[in-house]
Amino acid sequence: GRSCVDTKKCTIKVKSEVRSCAACAESWVCSSWSGCSNGKQTRNCVDEHQCNTFGSKPKEQQYCAEVKPYVQPPVVQPPKPYVPPVMPPTKKSFVELLLLYKWFIIIPLVLLLLAVVALLFLKHRKGRMQQQEGFNYDELQSWVQQGLRAGLTPEQLWQKLQQETSWKKEEFEKVMMGVGDKK
Repeated sequence: GRSCVDTKKCTIKVKSEVRSCAACAESWVCSSWSGCSNGKQTRNCVDEHQCNTFGSKPKEQQYCAEVKPYVQPPVVQPPKPYVPPVMPPTKKSFVELLLLYKWFIIIPLVLLLLAVVALLFLKHRKGRMQQQEGFNYDELQSWVQQGLRAGLTPEQLWQKLQQETSWKKEEFEKVMMGVGDKK
């Protein structure tokens, strides 16, 4: 169809002319099918007459079944026995052995040293306590004997001892019993 216009403006109406024509004949050209992938094959199709119609357009996708090539299974062979590799014996130097086993040596030595130090401390403390007690006890006994010779009574001695020292009543009585045995 077309529209015609009177250039001399004789008529006001626009004239339209229509005539029949032959329809566009589609002519599709397609590429080869692709290989089968995930169960599908594809191709591209183009109309070489460019009719912009799709009435006779061929399929561009189809389902397919993948054909896996035949692979002959491997021949089963009996397993070979495992033979461990022979390692030549290596001699380690004294220093290497010391470094390798250092914690097995250091920890027992430290524990032994701590035990010896603890025993020496306890022995020293016990001896010192015995020495202090023996010295003070003997001193108390001598003081009580002098007081008794001077004519003081045990009650007077205890009062004086309380005022000047920190001796306990049980210790004083023990000394008094010892002094009484020696008389």
